[in-house]
Amino acid sequence: FDTLLGIAEEEEDGSVIASDCLVITANLLKANPSNGNYFREMGCVPAHVVRLLSRATEQQEAYLWKGIVDLLALLLPGGSDTQAAQTHLGKQGVLAQLVAVSVQGWLPKDAQATTLRLIGVLVHKHSPNRLLMSGLPSASGQEEGALSSLLALALRPRPDDPLHSCNDAAAALFRSLLDGNVDGQQHLAASLMPQPTFEDEPGFPPPAPPLGRALLRALMGVSSAGADEVAAKEEVALELLDQVCGAARVLAHVLAGNAVCQEIAVATPLELPTTEAPPEYFLRSLLRASSSSPPGGGGIDPRAQVAL
Repeated sequence: FDTLLGIAEEEEDGSVIASDCLVITANLLKANPSNGNYFREMGCVPAHVVRLLSRATEQQEAYLWKGIVDLLALLLPGGSDTQAAQTHLGKQGVLAQLVAVSVQGWLPKDAQATTLRLIGVLVHKHSPNRLLMSGLPSASGQEEGALSSLLALALRPRPDDPLHSCNDAAAALFRSLLDGNVDGQQHLAASLMPQPTFEDEPGFPPPAPPLGRALLRALMGVSSAGADEVAAKEEVALELLDQVCGAARVLAHVLAGNAVCQEIAVATPLELPTTEAPPEYFLRSLLRASSSSPPGGGGIDPRAQVAL
């Protein structure tokens, strides 16, 4: 392991020798938990993997990144050794590196989808890694942190990804994060509620909406693109369709099996009431929108009704 990964570190991006070294290492790990344990015990992750990931990030070497991510996936074979591997990769900073790069635009779609799926495995039923990921900062510095950037991947497809593989992987990541995670579900559900607005300080951009409010806006078909950025009405309809479908899938994971979260969703108004009149509730408005006419008539695209 030490020799193979050491050679891979010395080679340039796209090198056949580096590729062969990663393939041989992967073959030694495949379906062999004993070798996987030995890989971790030898310190190969901090000695080589972390450095290779950092190099791939700094130099935007997509080929190298994909090879290392495929190799890391073999350290999580399932069974009794999976939790030890999850803990090890979280403590060594691998999870943080994966999350930071997964939202960057230089990754090809297949590498991005693979990275998102690996993150999902790392946080699946693993409380320390879930807590770690929830506290990671956003690459763009948003207050909501990395989860806000990951949510955007679930809502907005890549232009070069017609099959929506990255959207699917991002939505599946939230399923892994929230499955059986009562506290995480309730934290996100609480952010559905509207918050009082304050005047923005001059010179500072308005704060990003909480995750729950971003989900609510997407579900109600609020476009994130400005009028000048959209070339045709058909593109607007497709964007809104993708947002609605992605948001519905994520919100389903927030509500699944959690009565408290379901009660919060039922009681969530679209906006804080400003008069004594009863508030307009989110789910009632969503039901009305999904039952009305398709785009052009003011409603949500009928194809989105399946997701809803």
